[in-house]
Amino acid sequence: MKVLLVFPQADGRTGVYIKKAFKNLGWQIAIADPKIERASAIAQKCEDIKPDLTFCSRTPSLSAISNLLKKHSGKLAMWNVDVRNDVNHWKDLFPLMRDCDLFFTVGGEDLYHKAGFKNCRWLPQGIDPDVHKPIKPTQEQMNKYGCDILFVGTYGSDPWKGRKEFLDKLLAQKKYSVKIFGSRSPQGLPYLKEVEANIAYNCAKVNVGFSACSGVSKSMSVRNWKILATGRVLFTRAFEDYHIILNGVRIAVFQGYESFITNVEKGLNKNTGGVVQPANIITIKEQHTYTNRIKKALEMLNEKDS
Repeated sequence: MKVLLVFPQADGRTGVYIKKAFKNLGWQIAIADPKIERASAIAQKCEDIKPDLTFCSRTPSLSAISNLLKKHSGKLAMWNVDVRNDVNHWKDLFPLMRDCDLFFTVGGEDLYHKAGFKNCRWLPQGIDPDVHKPIKPTQEQMNKYGCDILFVGTYGSDPWKGRKEFLDKLLAQKKYSVKIFGSRSPQGLPYLKEVEANIAYNCAKVNVGFSACSGVSKSMSVRNWKILATGRVLFTRAFEDYHIILNGVRIAVFQGYESFITNVEKGLNKNTGGVVQPANIITIKEQHTYTNRIKKALEMLNEKDS
């Protein structure tokens, strides 16, 4: 079986892990990187290859060629891995969404169904166990990344619209050591690529996650998955249906800053070292990999035809 994978392939992009997942499942893979290749070139590549499946990212320029991708593919699908789930936010993708046999969202599909897109299915983010995993940090790594509370990501606006204010409070309290790595870090700490981010998560006692969009069911950002895969403690804002997403994996959720601080203090005072139950790691590695996600997507595409 041949797949044309139309996903960015830069470090840290989900497309890298999707490519590996298709390889693990025995597919022949052709790549079209929409960050590099023009839409017309991607359409031509699809016509030349005639793949059994064209699997697309949430790239608006693909809407201009979605009819051609559908014409020259056995099946056409898209996976929107962004947690922003306001349907109108993605209006530039409507032509692609309509042409897809199925398209997948990491948020609840109910919003799209209400908007008339009955071909939407839920497919949460995942992890690559070769990259996202527990490690024993060196002393040098602990000196660089070790802290009580860690956040890796963009310091600024986000779907919750409260991340900066929250992190500013953490920095101001000065009771615990806090490190913020990533774009616009107030400490000047750099963006971390995948391997380095995994090391950092393993060095922190507590990792902070800001996940999903308020009011959107079954939605969790990829950052949370990566933290969970290390076996370190994840504190994330409470969001709807997280128990469905995680399927038995326990996490610590908070409603606001005060409840976060209360729970963090309990955890740090118990000197847990930030380690969660090993069973959680086993569950993540066995059930929540990108290979399992793509396998599920293929099953849903096949079920649609049955």
